[in-house]
Amino acid sequence: MKRLLIIVGAGALLVGLGGERALAQATATANVWLTIQPYAKVTLDSTSVEIIIPGGATYYGPVYVGGTVVCNCSTTLFTRIAKPDGAPGDWYSYPVSEIKQPGQGHDPQLLRIMVLSIPQPFGGWTCTLNVSGESVQDPGQVGTPAPGEVILTVVPG
Repeated sequence: MKRLLIIVGAGALLVGLGGERALAQATATANVWLTIQPYAKVTLDSTSVEIIIPGGATYYGPVYVGGTVVCNCSTTLFTRIAKPDGAPGDWYSYPVSEIKQPGQGHDPQLLRIMVLSIPQPFGGWTCTLNVSGESVQDPGQVGTPAPGEVILTVVPG
């Protein structure tokens, strides 16, 4: 109990001293330069997509994956896909739109996935496609997907 009283008394003394200093104020001006780095991030609504191609189909899709892009500058979206081992046809992925303005935007159809030119006769096929999003500073840094993966990349600037 004695320690508590000492702490409270010291706090009151400091408050009293601070009040005296508040009377003597000074102002100053300074020039400040800020460098704002371009920033962009993409977050997808799902990390996987179930692909079920029915027998006899000559194409499949489109299948959409939604996501959110947050950026402080204009951005460009890139996408790459690597079809799963043993999958039929030609696999394509497209960003549905480019984000041109800074801010945050959610699009329920940010990424489109399609399978075209499925050879005939075809008896059907099922797989789970892994989906990921990344942000890089330069288009040369866009990642290469593993088989059965699609990567959506946002590049600021």
